[in-house]
Amino acid sequence: LDYNVFSGEFNVKDDLLILGKTELSGNKRYRVQAQGRIPLNEQGEYDLKISLPDSSCELLGLWPEYFKKAKGPLAAELTVTGKKCRPVFNGMFSIEHGELYPARILKRISDAEIKLRLTDNKIYIGSCSATIGNGTLDVAGYVDLGASTDGDFDLTINATGKQGIPVVVPGFIERGEIAGEVHVLGQLQDYQLNGNVILTNTHLTYPPKKAVNGLSSTDWLDYAHWDLAITGGENTWYENELVEVNVKGKLTFTGPTDALNISGRVEAVRGTLQYLGNDFRIREAALDFYNNTAYLAGTAEAQAAQDMVILTVSKNKLDDIRPHFTSRNDPQMTEQKVINMLVYGPEVNKLAGEEQNKVLVKEMLRIVDTTLNTRIIKPVVKNLGLDRVIDVVRIRTEVTQHAAEGAAGPVWKGSSISIGKYLGSRFFLGYNTVLEEELNSNKLALKHQVEMDYHLKGSKHLKMRIDEKERFMGIENQIRF
Repeated sequence: LDYNVFSGEFNVKDDLLILGKTELSGNKRYRVQAQGRIPLNEQGEYDLKISLPDSSCELLGLWPEYFKKAKGPLAAELTVTGKKCRPVFNGMFSIEHGELYPARILKRISDAEIKLRLTDNKIYIGSCSATIGNGTLDVAGYVDLGASTDGDFDLTINATGKQGIPVVVPGFIERGEIAGEVHVLGQLQDYQLNGNVILTNTHLTYPPKKAVNGLSSTDWLDYAHWDLAITGGENTWYENELVEVNVKGKLTFTGPTDALNISGRVEAVRGTLQYLGNDFRIREAALDFYNNTAYLAGTAEAQAAQDMVILTVSKNKLDDIRPHFTSRNDPQMTEQKVINMLVYGPEVNKLAGEEQNKVLVKEMLRIVDTTLNTRIIKPVVKNLGLDRVIDVVRIRTEVTQHAAEGAAGPVWKGSSISIGKYLGSRFFLGYNTVLEEELNSNKLALKHQVEMDYHLKGSKHLKMRIDEKERFMGIENQIRF
């Protein structure tokens, strides 16, 4: 604790530390005044008064695990009585026009107005409101510090605004905006979690990722008893290492966390699925929960040379689903040949013997490169924050394949980056760049392409592609199977 003024008088008598008028202050950030008795043994009794007049919220920066920084007027008074083994706290705490920067979950908090009353170890929230992003957060209720009980709380948290308040929960919600009302009631290791929540502009993953220490940012939910409805609103995305999908729908969670009952329906609006080393574009998909059992159905498609492979999942229990593959150009093609074409290329079904083995090895290496992209490169893109301003990031590499084949030229040849942004529910704007080897040179050059897709009506899409070799604009039919 940095300070520039310390004054006071104190002495020790009969196992008591007796404070005269004592004051500690530092750089106009705070002023702490204390007077009274502090017991030095477990059965001794407190008679202590502490006040913070004319102080600043900068004092909260002393707890960096909770606050990065803070500013604004702060005042507090605290009296401590009772025995050292069971102290009793009374007092008040207030912040006016505060600007706080929490260390996690919430972003910048502005216009914070907080008035707390502490009565016999129980904190009553007289008022607690603040602006966060474009939304407002209000909290009401009480928290018992548990001097004479196991401690309990009863809090109502209300987030309002057009899109709610921005939050970040590492490993769970990479970014998001949450609106709604939540009521938490009980004790830290046994409490009720009730309410309704709407997610907007949210990117989340589940189950939450574990931190280096093996803990999750959502471990506190292990002790909850749920009665909570969560609605996926505009631009809500579910992501993991293999899936990026824009979802909508509503799920209701009831019961204890270790025996959670889920009901409701979630539908895919758009997205991609990485499967068998290919990017499938999701056309439609739905996940239904009945009697705590999940059922999945959907279709997706992936380009395979001049053909399109259709992946279909008929509605079934999640544990029993079996994807079915068909060719758009040749519906009579056997499923095994469709899979061969998808994984190994369209010519593999015409090859035999050693030539086919070469193709199989080449395509297995391509799958390894896809894994390299998914497991290593893509997380780097997220750490750089690129995914915060765009909706789609795809990276393709052929490093492993080039190295294994001993191919001449740079190993990054053929690598590509694709990014895209959904500007509303119908309009998609994308940009692609590919590293290609220049003619008669061992140097790489970037080749660029801009694409646009506007969903007109039904299956009709207005498409535009511009690159160094092509200028295309037209209407395409996209048929769902």
